[in-house]
Amino acid sequence: MTMLNSMKKKRRPLQVAPFRESLHDSLTDQLRNMILKHDLQPGEWIQEMQLCETLGVSRTPMREALKVLASEKLVVLHPYRGASVAEIHLEVVAELFEVQAILESQAGLLASQRASDAEIAAFSARQDEMAGYFHAGDRASYFKLNQELHTAIVAMAANSCLLESHAAIMKQISHARYAALDEENRWRVSIEQHAAIRDALVDRDGPALAAHIFGHVNDTKKAILRALARSEAATAT
Repeated sequence: MTMLNSMKKKRRPLQVAPFRESLHDSLTDQLRNMILKHDLQPGEWIQEMQLCETLGVSRTPMREALKVLASEKLVVLHPYRGASVAEIHLEVVAELFEVQAILESQAGLLASQRASDAEIAAFSARQDEMAGYFHAGDRASYFKLNQELHTAIVAMAANSCLLESHAAIMKQISHARYAALDEENRWRVSIEQHAAIRDALVDRDGPALAAHIFGHVNDTKKAILRALARSEAATAT
């Protein structure tokens, strides 16, 4: 028996510890949610020491988390001065929604061809669940599931690059959406548009699915821009 074979026989199985979410990831998620829900307001300076004390963390993971959020364009880092929450600019929001419409409509074309029957059935069931939230007037649950359904269509396209690009812009779009109060009529129209999206997916009608998604995202963009413009006007007066 050679020395190499002897070493192979003595090697023990690799012990893999169960996955635990790191402090860094947990803190990043917590800060991201605070920004998206406007517990930290757009343009507000982030009080690092106060947040560290409140959240029970040191400055090192706090600063690392802020760097991640800066890469997502949710935070602005100011050398030697600290960090602030990114402001929401109408022209940037408009551009983000344009990109969302392009990505999701293309994803719809691919999803109509690549999604499994089980994936489509699950999407349809969750669409019914979201409709239930609409009729119950549960905006928070509706909004969360709405975002998940948009992501589900992209996931069914089975294109990792497309999914990563979509995830990057959706973080910023969510920042804008929490800033705006949904109009009652827009909410009703939105759920009707989502029903049309579901029907086209069930039929695997790629062109119709892409058209419904593009129109829905574009209409949402217009509603959000109107709401943000009203908010800016009210702040200026």
